Amino acid sequence: MKTSGNKQYTIEYLKHVLKRNLPSLPEDVKPSIKDAIKEYLETDPIGNGVLLRKRLKEHRRIKVADDYRIVYRVNTVKRIVIIVSIGHRDNIYKQAILDY
Repeated sequence: MKTSGNKQYTIEYLKHVLKRNLPSLPEDVKPSIKDAIKEYLETDPIGNGVLLRKRLKEHRRIKVADDYRIVYRVNTVKRIVIIVSIGHRDNIYKQAILDY
């Protein structure tokens, strides 16, 4: 993943991410999630993320702590990253489809 070290994008969260996703994460994963958002999504969300397919084709994802993913959309005009879902890789994509 690439990083330039300076903030270029504003981060926004869908409500359920703050109410359900983040509180349900294991405590040892939360710092990695926070660091990944700051280091990769605030600086270069397009270059650092992998474009998803099918029903999530306008979304991207990054890996965090091996088994966790952050699914997000990027508005390049407004320079905003919208975090759609955060969770374990086993169910993150199904959850992202349901939540968005």
